[in-house]
This record gives sequence, C-alpha cells and structure tokens, in this order.
Amino acid sequence: MKRPELPDPGEPRRVDRTTQPSNVSAPISLAGEKIVSFLVQITREVWRLGSAVERCRTRGEPVSDEIAATLERLQEELQSLGLEASDPVGQTYDPGMRVEIAHLEPGGSGDLLVKRTVLPGVIWKGTLLKPASVVVGRNDAP
Repeated sequence: MKRPELPDPGEPRRVDRTTQPSNVSAPISLAGEKIVSFLVQITREVWRLGSAVERCRTRGEPVSDEIAATLERLQEELQSLGLEASDPVGQTYDPGMRVEIAHLEPGGSGDLLVKRTVLPGVIWKGTLLKPASVVVGRNDAP
C-alpha cells in the first residue's frame, strides 16, 4: 500500500475552493469591517492628540519630545496607509457637505460656518470612510 505524499512545508498550501462552506466570506467580511473601524478610531485619536499638542504649544506649555516624536510617527504611518483626518472647521457650511451635525448653534446672522469639529472625518485614498461630526453656527459678522 502506497502512503500518501505529505505536502512540503515550504510550499504554499493550495485550498480546494469547491469544498469550502459558502459562509467562509462572512468572517472575512466581518474582520474587514473591524479593521476599518479600528483604523477610523486610530485616525481620529491621532487627530485628537495632535490637536491637544497644538493647544499646548499655542499656550506656551511644554510638550515632551517623546510625545511629539510618537505623534509625528503615528501621523506618518497613517499617511503611508493613505489615511487622513478631515477637519472642516472654518469652512462655510453647505447642505451638500458630507458631515454629521452634532449641534446647530441658534441665533447669529450671515453664513453658516463649521465652528468646531467634534470628530474629524476619515478619508482613505480619497474615499470618505466616516464623515466629520461638527458644530455649525451662523457667522456673527454682517
């Protein structure tokens, strides 16, 4: 009786797709969704950290070299993956803008402006993954 040949451990394993269950793509899809969600969160948190560092520098407060270097490295890594945070603060609000309005300030006059970004939008290689969450209000200047 001839023994079956064992595959060479150095060779890539071939998968017989005809015997795979049809629900195999569901876990892969779920994993992809979790990765996208994770990348959105990381991009937003790096933006938040960058905003905090910038506020400290504006007030003349010290920022440790380690934090500044870590922030820069995280920003570079996200950029290398094609991820960017979109902060529309200061832009004139247009109803066609792809943002979530977290709060609409009452009163004022003039154009509607994005007054504050609660959470930035996240863009991956030109595709919006998650819109920014913003506070919109009227420009008080006539």
